[in-house]
Order: sequence, then structure tokens, then C-alpha cells
Amino acid sequence: MVKKTENEKPLYSTLQNVAFTVTNIWKWDKFLVFFSIAQAPLNVVLQLSGLYVVRLVISLIENDSGVVDFNLQIIIFSIAVLLVKIISNTIAAKIQWRQFKIRFNYMNLVNYKNMDTDYENIENPDGMNKMEMASQTVNSNNSATQNIINIMINAATSIISILSLSAIITMFNPFLLFAIITLTLIQHFINRAGHRWHHKNTDKWAPIDRKLNHINHVSGDFNRAKDIRLYSLKSWLLDIFSDVLGKRVNWYKKAEKASFGYYDVNQAITQYILCNGIAFVYTMGIENAKLFP
Repeated sequence: MVKKTENEKPLYSTLQNVAFTVTNIWKWDKFLVFFSIAQAPLNVVLQLSGLYVVRLVISLIENDSGVVDFNLQIIIFSIAVLLVKIISNTIAAKIQWRQFKIRFNYMNLVNYKNMDTDYENIENPDGMNKMEMASQTVNSNNSATQNIINIMINAATSIISILSLSAIITMFNPFLLFAIITLTLIQHFINRAGHRWHHKNTDKWAPIDRKLNHINHVSGDFNRAKDIRLYSLKSWLLDIFSDVLGKRVNWYKKAEKASFGYYDVNQAITQYILCNGIAFVYTMGIENAKLFP
């Protein structure tokens, strides 16, 4: 079996995978493409509405607006946000249901490949590991072939948000734009390191998953139950299962720690600093002429 080296790069680049995915989505469900394109701007509008309402309230108070005018503008704004939220949730629900169709189509492709491949690949450990890794991308709602749509929507939302917020902040203080770019680059490189860790270690737990599936199949096979009892193989199977399961649990723990360090902590720190900094500057924008003459 050919082993993966430490510096081995993925067979396909991220752009190639995205192009392949978008092409297939367009071929299988064109409405899903349009829904996905519409979802990102709606997400940005909802994010910016939280900043704008603060500015709106301060502006109304500063201009000594009457109670009726104040309440009327707040109600109109709230209704507009509510309508956008309803549209966004409706589109999100349609995307969620249509994602299943995309994943099922990929599942069919994997199954057709398994049926069409040579027996040499099926019986070869390397081939079985590849089949196991392919199965992991299609066998659950959290699999890559279904989540990649959400990932692309989130990526588009982030890009539009960064551009929009950068334009807003630049009007208040151009120096804050440098801080935004710096935080964004830090988050990008840390996330990239997390992707590299995942790619480097995926092949290490795929054989363990294959062994676990095999042990579960053998121990639950009625045709083998007689031999297991006759030759007292129960304790032997339990020992093997415990050993393999322990190895897999260790990899689960490592993956959770890596995910927490590369993604959760990084996202929490950068977004906390970024979002709170933007909200502070935006709310203090009325002092723009005094702070930044």
C-alpha cells in the first residue's frame, strides 16, 4: 500500500473541488444554485441590520424625534427586518431539503463505483480504505457532500460582510480597515492549518473505521453466531473491538482538540474582537467629526 507522505498535497485543489461541486449542483438541481446565491446577501442584510438599528435609535434621539415618529420608524424597520428574516428562513429550509438530493446522488456515484471496480481493489486494504473514506463523505447529514453547500454560503456571506463592513468602517476611521484585514488573514491561515491537519490525518483513522465496521458485521452475523459460541470467540471479539474502538476514540479526541484549537477558539477570538470593535465604532460614529477631523 502506498503511504501518504507528510508533505503530500491533496489530489485536487480547493478550487477544483468547488468547481466540481457547483457543476454537479447545477446539473442536478438548478434551483438550489439560485437559492444559495440569494441566501448570502440576505445573511449580510440581517447582520448589518443589527448595527443599523443602533445608529437609527441614536439618530432619532439626537434629532429630538417625537414619540410617534420614533415608534413609527422603529416599527417600520422591525417589520422590514422580519420580512427579510422570513424570506431567509424559507430559503434556508428549501436549501436544507434539497441538500439531501445532492448527497444521495453522490451516494449513488460511490455505490456505482464500488460495483464497477475490480475485485483486486475490493480485496486490497488500500482499496478498502479508499472506499471507507468515500463512504464517510456521503453517509451522514454532516458529511462533506452535503455540508459543502453551507460552507460555500458561509464563505460568500463572510466575503460580502467583510467588504461591506470595511466600506462602512473606512468612512469612520481608515486605520480600522488595517485591523480588519489583519484579523481576517490570521483567521484564514489558522483555518488553513486546520484543514492541513485534517487532510494529513484522515487516512490514519479510515482503516480503523473499516475494522470497526467489519467487527460489527461479523459479530452481528447470524451465520457466524454458531461458530462464535462453539469456539468461545466472544471474549476474543470483545477484546479486539475494545482495542480498535479505543484507537478510534483517541482519534476522535485528537480531532476534537484540533477542531477546538484551529476553528472554535480562532473564530471566537477574531469575531469577538472584530464584531465588538465594529459595533463600538459604528455606535460612536456620531462623534466622527470630533474624533477624526
